[in-house]
Amino acid sequence: MTGVGWLNLYLQVSAVQDSPKLLLPQYPQEQFIQIAQLLDLCILHITSLDFQYRILAAAALYHFTSMEVVAKATGLNWENISQCVCWMSPFARVVQSNPPVKLKAFKKVSVEDRHNIQTHLNYLDLLENVMVKAEVVVLEEPAQLAVAGILTPPQKYREDSDFI
Repeated sequence: MTGVGWLNLYLQVSAVQDSPKLLLPQYPQEQFIQIAQLLDLCILHITSLDFQYRILAAAALYHFTSMEVVAKATGLNWENISQCVCWMSPFARVVQSNPPVKLKAFKKVSVEDRHNIQTHLNYLDLLENVMVKAEVVVLEEPAQLAVAGILTPPQKYREDSDFI
């Protein structure tokens, strides 16, 4: 199942009411499109392969809702998604800085299926913006962290054996 498939499931579960109509989307279609754009942008980066699709979808949902919604819809907790949420933050900032895409109406497409119409963005330009935002975040991080009085490199360098 793809990240967008997980997202569809999570949004549907989060929107279930007392008398659910599970076959029809119960969630805002515009929200689905915006979160799906975040997922589409993230999977262009090689690091996305470090995460399962369900975790990517849950992290993307977190960026547009809350941890309460994520926990209800996915059964995951903060510890399960925190690493992915942090990695995804520059991507989310870029997607959220763009105006939301408006749904288009087509004669042969039902209202319930309008969110399934593919939207087109220049994802390569967005990815370049992500890299710029990520560089700014890296520049803002302290060069060294003190742990119990010992100077150590930032966590991302400790995990990569090339820097040890």
